[in-house]
Amino acid sequence: MSLALVIPVHDDAENLAALLAQVAAWELFEQVIVVDDASARPVRLPRNAPASWQVLRLEQNGGAGAARNRGLTEIATDHVLFFDSDDRLTEEFPWLWEELRDTGVAFDFCLFRHHDSRTGAQDRRGQMDVDDALWRQAAAGHGTLFEIPFEARSTLAETANYPWNKIYRTGFLHDAGLRFSQTPVHNDVLFHWLSFLRAGPILASDRIAAEHRVNADGYRLTNRGSAERLYLFDVLDATAEVLARPGPQEVEVAIPLRLSFFAFVGGLIDWARNVTDAALWPAHDARAAAFLEAHLEAPLLAQLELTRPEAAARLRTQQGA
Repeated sequence: MSLALVIPVHDDAENLAALLAQVAAWELFEQVIVVDDASARPVRLPRNAPASWQVLRLEQNGGAGAARNRGLTEIATDHVLFFDSDDRLTEEFPWLWEELRDTGVAFDFCLFRHHDSRTGAQDRRGQMDVDDALWRQAAAGHGTLFEIPFEARSTLAETANYPWNKIYRTGFLHDAGLRFSQTPVHNDVLFHWLSFLRAGPILASDRIAAEHRVNADGYRLTNRGSAERLYLFDVLDATAEVLARPGPQEVEVAIPLRLSFFAFVGGLIDWARNVTDAALWPAHDARAAAFLEAHLEAPLLAQLELTRPEAAARLRTQQGA
């Protein structure tokens, strides 16, 4: 088994340098692909970088999704990890990779726990409370590497829609036709849900193998409140359409996955509204209502009212009902 690391970066040389120093010291990746998303100052690799490292430059800023898609075309390894320039590996990551290499179990991707910097204020290390609750609800394994049972797949799909808490089999990404949305924000939502829809065996590990850093005062995607945030609904439209029309081999997975998707979407819509400029709230609310009118069928909402009443109530409010 071999592993590549794909890192999109835009005007973040300091964080990128720190991440690459960590990667070089650990010698876990056979290939490192840095995709420079039209940084004002072109990205350069360290002078002593291995020959297997490369920089691909996009001359127009297309966002992290476009950068990851470009990197995906150059991967020559069996497996890949997509990371952001301001994220970090933890000391658990080498152990996780060793376990994956030793397990002998074929898998299309492996989901692992991560540390979110926003939990630091709570004086603890780990994921946000919502994600931890989903892992407990799924009765996910403890202290080891395990295959996600079918009945837990849709629950764990509701965890944060990030690409950097999963190690993917490269062949799976190509065979399943998975690509990131080329939007300024929320470019990993479609990729995330389709990976759960189309994957065969999925492994999971409760090792905290990555650290995600959120700078509340910075201009990262998490903080953007401009009209770009409305691209969320383009991504949700595309995801809902695919989940509503699964292939013959995907139907059994798609039924519970659609319920989880809409439960997740209700929370995401509210989160996006909270970070969007107040002047754009009417536009946001109109797009939310239109999305739900187009995709949330009455039988689906009725089933959510029976199984997820809080989620259903939130969706009804967003519909304007």
